[in-house]
Amino acid sequence: MIPSTRLVALAARAALAALVALAAAPASAQHDHHAPAAASAPAAPGSTGPAPLDAASAAFVAAVREGTAPFKDLSAAIAAGYRPLGPDMPNMGEHWVNPALAIRTEIDPARPSVLTYIRVDGRPVLTGAAFTRPVRPGERVPPPPVGPGWHFHAADLDMEAYGLSPHGASHGAEESDRVRLAMLHAWVWVDNPDGVFHDDHWGLAYLRLGLPLPARPDANAANADAAKALFLLAGGTPYFARMFVLAGLTEGERARADALLDDARRGTEAALAPARADGALSEADVAALAAPWAAFRESIHALVGHERAGRFGML
Repeated sequence: MIPSTRLVALAARAALAALVALAAAPASAQHDHHAPAAASAPAAPGSTGPAPLDAASAAFVAAVREGTAPFKDLSAAIAAGYRPLGPDMPNMGEHWVNPALAIRTEIDPARPSVLTYIRVDGRPVLTGAAFTRPVRPGERVPPPPVGPGWHFHAADLDMEAYGLSPHGASHGAEESDRVRLAMLHAWVWVDNPDGVFHDDHWGLAYLRLGLPLPARPDANAANADAAKALFLLAGGTPYFARMFVLAGLTEGERARADALLDDARRGTEAALAPARADGALSEADVAALAAPWAAFRESIHALVGHERAGRFGML
């Protein structure tokens, strides 16, 4: 039997790892510039818009919004015990974790264990919350309170956060011999075209830059590539540079990869200018924004080989 103190430590570690969703020092007060749209359910099959939430999910979202509204001011979250964990991720933003809440077994929608933020004009903007539940070895996972289901984390924090091991690698409700952290996201303060309870939000890069969201931003590879490219313009270059360090690239390989990142950033800036002028993002605009990232990915494969590059889940 694992001692309770050890279990708490393992669960907390998983919680941090889960964040890449796992969060990460104090910051200035919340700011309403580019305020997010209301949260929505996943899009209905064959439709371009979100489906309405059922009554239970709508009540859950309302409770989360009411409980987290004070934390639009990040200083209030810090005072309440939330601490940053992990990097600012392109598909999840910053995760701020309350360790005392992260290891509870009950789910209280008004008291989430995790808050998620992005930076807009350098200021923290609350995007939503996440709920965690430690799952002990041999324990069956309870049904989620709402949404499509839990995703799970059990790997090293850095490896998961930088896409070097699969995000949510331990999927499913089957028993496991490892301590895992079950997690449920709720994007209650920004609209997620893939649904309020979807794990990832590839539209965050657009919101960071004050751009309109394209329909279903992660529905195809081009949209995801565009989001990654835009993340470079929102200050995301250090994230990918750190990924290459953790992946064990040599000093020479990292220097070349950093230069390629800079090329991708400049290419994205050039592609964004006409898109901004249009006032809306067309499919052609998204494809143009995705092109620099696709070229960057191809260059990384050429630099380190397909087998090594295959480890980079965020490429």
